[in-house]
Amino acid sequence: MSAPTFTKGQAVKFSFRGIKGTGTVETVRQVTKGYFIDVKTGDRTISLRPAQVQQA
Repeated sequence: MSAPTFTKGQAVKFSFRGIKGTGTVETVRQVTKGYFIDVKTGDRTISLRPAQVQQA
């Protein structure tokens, strides 16, 4: 699996459990089964799978 093409500070859109929103990429973390992208939205940061995040 190749690394997601997201960089810190990049604006992204996400769709997560029926919640849609926008935010900025905080970190991209490699985990055992792929990657997580930490997206900062407002005053919180959520960890999302690459499939849940699109470039804004």
